[in-house]
Amino acid sequence: MAWDDDNDLPLPQDIDAGYDDDLEEMECPSCGARVVEDAQKCPACGDWITPVEPRGAFSKKWWLAIAVLLMLYAMVRFIW
Repeated sequence: MAWDDDNDLPLPQDIDAGYDDDLEEMECPSCGARVVEDAQKCPACGDWITPVEPRGAFSKKWWLAIAVLLMLYAMVRFIW
């Protein structure tokens, strides 16, 4: 067996050329360029890509905080 025997390597036609199809893309909020979803900075404009909270997420946090405070108030009133 020769050292340069490449029988165990895959053939070029067997390699999936569309490996990058699995990556999710999104638009940069600043310039609109297509970037990979996990990117922290846009490669086109260099701006930081920050995650955007869906509308109404802030109000859900307030309702949760109010519910916790009401439960604590009820517990204190029940004990005293």
